[in-house]
Amino acid sequence: MPNCDFYALADDARRVLDFVFEQPSWILYELASRSDSPLRHFTTTEGIADAFDLANRDVYLNLYTPDMRGRVHETRITFNPDLVRDATYRYDSRGWGLIQLYLVAPRGAILKASHTNHMSEVGARRWELTNSDVPDRVDDWDWQAVQRTSARLNRFIRGVAPSKFGSRPILPAAHEGCARGHLQVTL
Repeated sequence: MPNCDFYALADDARRVLDFVFEQPSWILYELASRSDSPLRHFTTTEGIADAFDLANRDVYLNLYTPDMRGRVHETRITFNPDLVRDATYRYDSRGWGLIQLYLVAPRGAILKASHTNHMSEVGARRWELTNSDVPDRVDDWDWQAVQRTSARLNRFIRGVAPSKFGSRPILPAAHEGCARGHLQVTL
C-alpha cells in the first residue's frame, strides 16, 4: 500500500527527514515553490529546517531518487495578475512516480495526520491519456523502484511509532504530547 498517514511533531518530522537523507541519492523537492522563486530541492534535514518552520508550518514535499528513473519536472505556473497582485509565478514539481511527503504542523493542541503517497502505475496510465501537465511518459518510470522506495519510507515510519490512532502511526514526540494531555490527534 503506497499510502501512510501518520502523526508527527517537529522532532518526529526531523527523524523522518534524517531517515530520508540517510538513504543514498534520495532527494526532496518542494511540491510548489514560493512565489516568484525557483523550486528548491533538499539533500539534508538542516536544509529543510532552515527553509521551513517545522513546528508551526505544514511542509509539502516530493521524494525522488534516480533509481526510480523518470524525471522531476519543474513546471512554471503563471499567475493571473487580476487574481494575484503581489506575485507573478511559482514552480511546481511534477513527475508520475514522485512520492508525496506532507508534514503537518499542529494547530494549537490539535494534530492532523501527515502523509505519504504515490500514484500507482495503473493510476498513472489512466491519467496519462488525459493529463498533458506531466511532460514525461509513465513508461519512463521504474514502478518497482517507486514502490520499493515508498515501502521503505512507510516501514520506517510505522517502525518508529510507539502507538497508533486507528491504523495511523503516532510517532514518538506526538505520542508523548498525547500521553501528557498537551495534544489531541484527529482525522
